[in-house]
Amino acid sequence: MGIRAFIAVPLPNEVKESIHSLGRELVESGLRLRLVRPEGIHCTLRFLGDIPESLVEGVGDAMEEAARGMSSVSFETGGIGVFPNPLKARVIWVGVKGNIAALETLYQRLQNALKPLGFQRERRGFSPHLTMGRWRSPLNASERELLKEAIHRHKEWRGGGFDLREMVLYRSQLQPSGAKYTPLYRVKIGER
Repeated sequence: MGIRAFIAVPLPNEVKESIHSLGRELVESGLRLRLVRPEGIHCTLRFLGDIPESLVEGVGDAMEEAARGMSSVSFETGGIGVFPNPLKARVIWVGVKGNIAALETLYQRLQNALKPLGFQRERRGFSPHLTMGRWRSPLNASERELLKEAIHRHKEWRGGGFDLREMVLYRSQLQPSGAKYTPLYRVKIGER
């Protein structure tokens, strides 16, 4: 039986609450967002999709290999943006600022370590972000204007900092109330 899985960097509760609070403010301003619950906010390194449970240990070993020799690094969160673009926004996110090269290195190491397990390298570039919410339907003209104003108004917004001290393999279970994430494997970073 398969499980839906991804690898991510967990965040401190105060950062998650700060991001969720900003999301509530945006909803109150008129954006029809479906917010990510605070416990669901994280910095995704690699989405794995549906994998056999028998691969969990191998993925954990790949994570250990990717983390070997890496140092803990601090990051700040701030500013907001959207994917794919402001006219066709589907996802709204908070940015990650700091030594992005360290996250990129970890991401590339993960790509290499996961390849022998049958995971193809992702074609799109790595873009570290923290998903705050999603739209269920396309934005109308007034929402696009609200979004444009919100992005401009919050370009200097800061949501707090976090350290790259561990990465976690999570199981994702989609439920009507939102996704539920269960940690399956944890790898410490910078403690070797």
